Amino acid sequence: MLRFRYVFITAVFFSVQAFAQLIPTPFWTEKEKGPVSFAFADVAGVNPSTMVVSDSITLAGYGGTYNATCSGCEIERNGNGTWSTSVSGFNMGDTIRIRLTSSASLSGTATGTVTVGETVAGAWTVTTRHPYPCATAEWGSIPHGSSVTAYSASTSNACASISESRTCTDGSLSGTYTFNVCNNNCNVAPWGWVAHGAGVTAYQTVTANSCAAVAETRTCNNGTLSGSYTNANCSNNCNVSPWGWVTHGNSVTAYASATSNSCAGVAQTRTCSNGTLAGTYAYGTCNNNCNVSPWGWIAHGTSVTAYAGPTGPCVSQSRSCSNGSLSGSYTYAGCTACNAASNTTNMCAGYTYDAGGACISAAGYCASGSGTCVISYYYGTGSGSYCGDAYGPGPQPYYLLQCY
Repeated sequence: MLRFRYVFITAVFFSVQAFAQLIPTPFWTEKEKGPVSFAFADVAGVNPSTMVVSDSITLAGYGGTYNATCSGCEIERNGNGTWSTSVSGFNMGDTIRIRLTSSASLSGTATGTVTVGETVAGAWTVTTRHPYPCATAEWGSIPHGSSVTAYSASTSNACASISESRTCTDGSLSGTYTFNVCNNNCNVAPWGWVAHGAGVTAYQTVTANSCAAVAETRTCNNGTLSGSYTNANCSNNCNVSPWGWVTHGNSVTAYASATSNSCAGVAQTRTCSNGTLAGTYAYGTCNNNCNVSPWGWIAHGTSVTAYAGPTGPCVSQSRSCSNGSLSGSYTYAGCTACNAASNTTNMCAGYTYDAGGACISAAGYCASGSGTCVISYYYGTGSGSYCGDAYGPGPQPYYLLQCY
C-alpha cells in the first residue's frame, strides 16, 4: 500500500517573481510488517501443570499475510482447534489464541510470547494459585510448608516415643496422629508410674502419732511430681493407757491383773498395728504375790507378822511381800508367851521342871504343851527318906521335864 502526501512547495527565486504551485508527490511508501500491537490478558490462580488457553484477539492493522510464532506457548488461528508453536497465513481480521501449561509449582509463573509478522505481543503470564493451608481442629490453620508435632495419645510414659511430625502440603496434612499435646506420666519411687494429672498421697515418715498430720498430695504434671514427701505408706502409732504411745510394729506386755500368784500366767503380748493395739489385757505391770511357809500366799504389798520362835518372849517383825519376795527373816507365824525360868508353869522351850521320881505331863508346865522327861541322876541306896518299897531297893532315877 502506497501513501501520498500533499505539500506546498514554495520556491523563491532570487531576482525573479515568487510563485507557488501545489504538486502531488509520493512522500513515503512502505509495506506493513505486522498487525497493530496487541496483548493477551494475564491469568492467575490456576492449578499447577494445567493447560491454560488465553482470551481470543482479533488482529487489526493493514493488509497482508503473516506468519506467527510462539515462545513458550502454542498458537491457534480462528478457533480451528489446531495448535502449534508456528502457524502461517494470518490475515487482518483473523482471531488468535495461545495456550501453555502452567508451572508445576504453586505460586509459580509460566510465560508465553507470540510474534505475528514483526509485531511482538506483550508477554502473556500465567500464575498458578497460592498453596492452600491445612485447616485442623487441633492446630488451627497450618500454613503450607509448615509442620506440627502430633502424638498418638494425650499422655504417655514417654511422649517422644509416640510423636510424629505432620507437614502441611497444599491443604493436605501428612501423618495420622491426632493429639496436639502429650503430657508425660511421672515415674517416681515408690509409686512407680503416676498418670499425668493424677495424684498420690505421700507421707513424711513411715510411722507417726498422726499420719494425717504428715501427709501431702503429690500431683503429676507432665513428668514432674509435685511435693517432696517420699513415703507411700504411713502407719499410725497406738496411744493406749497405761503405756501411752506405742510405735507401730512394737509390742508391750500386758497383764490381766495388777497382782497374781503367777504374773507370767496372766500375761499377753499386745502389738501395735496402725493405731490398733492387739489384745485385751489392760494392766501395764503385774507384781507377783509371795508364797512363803507357814503363811502360804501373801498378796503383793501386804505384810505378815513373823516371830523369831514359836514361844518365848515373842520377838516379832513385819515381813512385807514385794513382787514375790518377802522381806525379813523370822519364820514363825505365831508365838506363845512363856516363862523364861525353870520349875515354873508355862515355861519357855529349853527350860526344865524337876519332876522327881516320876515323869510328869508337859501340859501346864511347857508353854508349847510339848516336852520330854529325861533322867537327871539316880539317888538313894535303897534306904532313907526317898527309899520305899514302892521304888524298890537300890538307887532310884530322878526325872526332869524338858520343854521344847
